[in-house]
Amino acid sequence: MKPSGKIDLPGRMRDAPTGRLLAALAAAGIAARFVGGCVRNAVLGLDRDDDIDVAVSVPPDAVMRALEAAGFTVTAGTFQSANGRVTGEMTVTRP
Repeated sequence: MKPSGKIDLPGRMRDAPTGRLLAALAAAGIAARFVGGCVRNAVLGLDRDDDIDVAVSVPPDAVMRALEAAGFTVTAGTFQSANGRVTGEMTVTRP
């Protein structure tokens, strides 16, 4: 396989609920990036309806406050949107 230099994001990584999630994090000054299986699927060109995994730049309590303020439900590192289907897991990036 010849590298194309670009990965087309599957639907789940670019849909409106995921956009709201990333926007809520960005509005709180939290850097976020996709990690895990959703990245693997994107690299392989698979558009699976799996959850998304996100690595963030701040401790969990700051993420919980930011997402709850934006209408998300957050429980023990997992998140779900109250206003659109987004589920997944979060981890803090290592320095």
